[in-house]
Amino acid sequence: MTNLLIALLGIMLATNKPITTSNFIKQVTGKSVYVADVNDPVEKEFIKLLDEDDQTIADLDTQLKEEKKFDDKGAGIPDALRSIKIDQKFEAMEKKYVDFINRHPNHVRA
Repeated sequence: MTNLLIALLGIMLATNKPITTSNFIKQVTGKSVYVADVNDPVEKEFIKLLDEDDQTIADLDTQLKEEKKFDDKGAGIPDALRSIKIDQKFEAMEKKYVDFINRHPNHVRA
């Protein structure tokens, strides 16, 4: 029986919309699975926010590596200033997340 369910699920994933697969899983297991609609404008906005967050972290990582090189040469900025700059970037992203949640309080993944 398990192999049959796995085969059916594989076929559905390959041929059907994710929502259909989600409904099938709920019928068989009784468990609900959230499937994001990537065409939904709110979901698109959320994905853009996640991408921006990832980019912010990548930028900070690059910045910290560059500043470490300056530190090694004795020309780095004070740790307190570095910490303030990092906090400012994270606070800006946090504000964007809070703004998104305030505008879309029922968004499941936010």
